[in-house]
Amino acid sequence: MSPKKIQQSVQKPSNGSIDKAGKIISQDWIDYQSDEYQNAYNIISEWRWLHTYPLNTFQANLRRKMGSLWLNKKDYIISQRLKRIVSIITKLQRFPQTQLSRLQDIGWIRVIVPDMTSVTLLYQLYRKNNSKLYQLIREKDYIAQSKSDWYRSIHLVFDYKNKLYPQASGLTFEFQIRTFVQHAWATAVETIWTIIWSSLKSNQWPEEWLTYFKYVSVWFSYLEWTKINENFLQFSQQEIIAEIKKMTHDLKVKEIIKWLSVATNEIKKQMKWIHKDSTSFLITLNTKDRLLWIKWFTRDQKEQAIESYKKWEQAALTNPSFVVVLVSIDQIKDLQQAYPSYFWDNELFIENLDKLIEN
Repeated sequence: MSPKKIQQSVQKPSNGSIDKAGKIISQDWIDYQSDEYQNAYNIISEWRWLHTYPLNTFQANLRRKMGSLWLNKKDYIISQRLKRIVSIITKLQRFPQTQLSRLQDIGWIRVIVPDMTSVTLLYQLYRKNNSKLYQLIREKDYIAQSKSDWYRSIHLVFDYKNKLYPQASGLTFEFQIRTFVQHAWATAVETIWTIIWSSLKSNQWPEEWLTYFKYVSVWFSYLEWTKINENFLQFSQQEIIAEIKKMTHDLKVKEIIKWLSVATNEIKKQMKWIHKDSTSFLITLNTKDRLLWIKWFTRDQKEQAIESYKKWEQAALTNPSFVVVLVSIDQIKDLQQAYPSYFWDNELFIENLDKLIEN
């Protein structure tokens, strides 16, 4: 990959103007048509876009380094992404004291590799980073010590310095290293969260799903011979497996993930021809009879969408085979952009579940 050069006329906004713009766009009462909002949006968009240069040059360097791990191109996946404006707004609203200019995950690069040996080798390569363009400023080993949500991955934050392009100097980005098994877990979590819970139920996970993914994360740690969370050392592998089997059945995990993948795939196809004002859709799954219904709603049909959702949700209460969700187009796009191999990832998660259940 040959990174595009930054035009000298493009200037980096000052930290003060970035922080001020962040405060403006994160206000609940802001008028989206106002000059104030448009100016703030333009400042953030320009600053966010500048991250593409360090990301592109880092990715080019990463692809060269992958050769030293003796991996074929088909054995790993590299992706990069800029944080969406709506995600920036959500984060600023959740953490009002946060200064936008100090966020370190506006851009990220992720590499997914076959096993922990590859993770360790790549981790050590970048910890010993000798590039003049990138300085490692923070690292988190969430495999050795999983996050509170039981997510596992390596995160390295780099600071970019380039005298030729001072506009991009000082920008930070995140580099994530994980195995396919860890990525499959993260995709399954994101699938359930993005599609079912984030916009419908509450801002917090239901306890039964938290417990489920916690147990699966621990079991995947056993599969990869990585450190087991100390809270689970009191349980035998047989006890963990038995609990996962029970919860997988009770929560209909496999059915939900499989059919949500089918629904998302169908939605992706329909996005090419749906009405431009469509903003949400109602997905109804009948896991017993293997039936799927998708209904679109425009911005003006918001109340109708909510009423339809309530009606089907009532039906689902008396029929455990029904799964009903109301999802925004942005949620699906966000999921697909964050997880380019979305369908394959979920198949891998189900495959590992099947191995556990069969044995």
